[in-house]
Amino acid sequence: MKKLLRLSTIFCFYTLISSAVFAQSSNVSIGGWREHPPYLKAIEVAEDNDGLVYCAGRFSLFTYSKSTGEVNILSRLSVLSDREITTIRYDKLSGVLLIAYANSNLDIITADKKIINIPDIKIKNIIGGKGINSITFVNGLAYLSTEFGIVVIDISRNEVKDTYYIGPNGVNINVNDLAYDGTYLIALSDNGIFRASFNDPNIFNYTAWSKDTVMTEPNARYTSAASLNGKFYVVKTNPADWKDSVLFFNNNQWIPFILDDAEGGHIDEYGGFIIYRNKFKIATYDESANRIQNMEGSSYAYSNISNGFVSADGNFWVADINN
Repeated sequence: MKKLLRLSTIFCFYTLISSAVFAQSSNVSIGGWREHPPYLKAIEVAEDNDGLVYCAGRFSLFTYSKSTGEVNILSRLSVLSDREITTIRYDKLSGVLLIAYANSNLDIITADKKIINIPDIKIKNIIGGKGINSITFVNGLAYLSTEFGIVVIDISRNEVKDTYYIGPNGVNINVNDLAYDGTYLIALSDNGIFRASFNDPNIFNYTAWSKDTVMTEPNARYTSAASLNGKFYVVKTNPADWKDSVLFFNNNQWIPFILDDAEGGHIDEYGGFIIYRNKFKIATYDESANRIQNMEGSSYAYSNISNGFVSADGNFWVADINN
């Protein structure tokens, strides 16, 4: 019954958003504009404290109310500050949704649904790339993993609080993701993992960061990270055999976490579980690698899973690039 419910959710989501797009664009005045963004190419999905689900496509964002079934579309022509979304993240503590765009612009949707723009990174003159790869919330602050380092956003003040350049001698380094275990902050890069004590007053300085050399492959590319009950979990790419590895840190060593990983692996923490997904499946695990729930991409046609979570009622909510 769970599987059937999940498939019904996907079908209803498709029907609702298609109807909403049609309704919005059918009545256009002479000389007016009509939007045709690709809403069905979903890249991220998140849920707020009130049961409102946010789904991001490349060029638009829409919401779905689990209580009323209402769908609302947000785009550059309506309320958003920019057009090409790269990632979204919701913080249950502060009740805000943070939206990052391809040009490094940022929007905050507050708990009372106001939209506040933070263009600081977009307008900053930086040598090299400045794209935002991921968002991690810690104690009401948003830590952005960027192509040049780490940017800290003060959510309460809606401003950039600090920037960490953590590469050797303070050079720019592409940070793919971050995780915090209550003591340390780890930064995943294309050339290994860096670690710093979270309460180090000099954490903004590269000297506070050290490269993790305990790993079997300390110079490999690490792409996503999570923390659960004081343990770190990471994904390492293996381009030679097109298979990613999921590792976790235990007793001062990195060991395999799950063995059925594949290309495009990604992990996150949600609701006290590790969420693992690749292009073909999404599953939840406890800290001992016991699989709690699983949904194969074969449950629906042409699956290409990009993101997802399991809600409190046990249902998967999946963003799929093809669907």
